[in-house]
Amino acid sequence: MGFCVSMIPTIKRLYSKKEDQAAALKRHLEFFNTHPWVGSAIMGVTAAMEQEHANGAKDVDDAAISGVKVGLMGPLAGVGDPIFGEHYALF
Repeated sequence: MGFCVSMIPTIKRLYSKKEDQAAALKRHLEFFNTHPWVGSAIMGVTAAMEQEHANGAKDVDDAAISGVKVGLMGPLAGVGDPIFGEHYALF
């Protein structure tokens, strides 16, 4: 839910029709779990893919956007957890 809410400004900027905005927001309601400090990188890649999709790119469809987002969650969590969880502990 948080990923979807954070994508709202980008979606509104990219898609002028309400139907397109709704479809884009539905794409981002799926499960999302990664380390919070590296999640912004996934958000940036996803926003760039949404921009390509909004501009009519044929090779960027709904499945590609979701696939890249889901595909980056695990690997970036695996990088973020040991770096930020152990080396930069705040206690």
